[in-house]
Amino acid sequence: MNSEISNTASPDLKTTNILIVIALLMMPFTLIRIGFVGFGEIFFLFFSLYFVFKKKHNILRNDFIFSKFWLFFLPLSLIGFTYNVIFLGHPTGTFEGAFFDFASYVIVFSTLYFLENYIKLYDVDVFFILQRVFYYSCTIFIPLFILSLFSDSFLGISLRFNGRFVPFAKNLHQTAMFLVSLPFLGVLILKKQESRLGKTIIISLIFSILILIVATGSFKAISGLLISFPIFVTVSFFKLIKKNFKVIFIVFFIFVFSLIFTYFFDFLISKMIQLFLDNDYEDGRLFIYTQAIEVMKNSPFLGNGTGSHIWDGTKYLDAHQTIFTVIIQAGVFGLFFFFKLVKRMLLVFFKNPTILAAFIPTFMYLLGGDILRKLPTWIMLLLFYYYIINSEDEKPVTTRVEV
Repeated sequence: MNSEISNTASPDLKTTNILIVIALLMMPFTLIRIGFVGFGEIFFLFFSLYFVFKKKHNILRNDFIFSKFWLFFLPLSLIGFTYNVIFLGHPTGTFEGAFFDFASYVIVFSTLYFLENYIKLYDVDVFFILQRVFYYSCTIFIPLFILSLFSDSFLGISLRFNGRFVPFAKNLHQTAMFLVSLPFLGVLILKKQESRLGKTIIISLIFSILILIVATGSFKAISGLLISFPIFVTVSFFKLIKKNFKVIFIVFFIFVFSLIFTYFFDFLISKMIQLFLDNDYEDGRLFIYTQAIEVMKNSPFLGNGTGSHIWDGTKYLDAHQTIFTVIIQAGVFGLFFFFKLVKRMLLVFFKNPTILAAFIPTFMYLLGGDILRKLPTWIMLLLFYYYIINSEDEKPVTTRVEV
């Protein structure tokens, strides 16, 4: 262990790891919060406060790619807000909306920073956490789904919304966005399992979670899964072929992909547009995205600060698209740091086809929704990243199905 932190008292790692899992699993259940915070948010608040008084790694001297993004994004959004209010006359957004978003981002930043410290300081077994995220999620969500087949609510709290599986949540994406990476997380665990019974149980759980994701009716989640499977197969095949043939494979793949894309360009574009319009309820997204582009023009370099900036005639709306939100709030400088973060994640995720496939549905939500305030999504991305960073060569091991 680094001498800089060798005198840091170690917490009970197993208990802390399990509490992290429980807190993470509680976050999608937004209908059982007290106000706008629930057990998960409260736990990570106290978790962060605990580490405030502990010896910590210097964020600028360590490869904390997640919290470092927020370290740059937050000041940039403040500069954008100042420019919006003082120099532009505050044409879009409200002070309340700006404060809410900024406070949410501070919670995300502090959680990620102290999680990165926690993992590095105590050499945390990230697979232990991921394994229990999968098993505990199955233990909670599968019974809720079975219950939802017989009743639309439990203890007066909704399990379904318009016939879709949305347990204890305000909208289907809060459920789908959490569930969508679990099937590939199950595959990751399956690869480390040698017991035939264990493999059978895990495969059954994976298919069960797939059924739950389809039951949410989320187009982004389902399309993300459909895209992630061929990517998983392609990257897995690439990892298996000999080093001498990898360049040939890449050149051949790019050639075939370019040929198909060029030949079917008009068809693909028209289908993508039609797919977007078919899934755009009452042209809501089309209106929001069109207005978002207009707002970007107000301050493309510095941004307009945190908060909602799309005026629909009665209230300000979010951009509902992560890249648009980043540009609107922190300008192209904020977008630079965001792209840098995504690039760093992808370079690491490509080392593990299973994790890369688990990331693809989240990437779909990044393109078709706003993940900036979604703390569970950030935590899962962080866990995936550090699992690969901290892993040695993966070899099958004999493990029990633990919960």
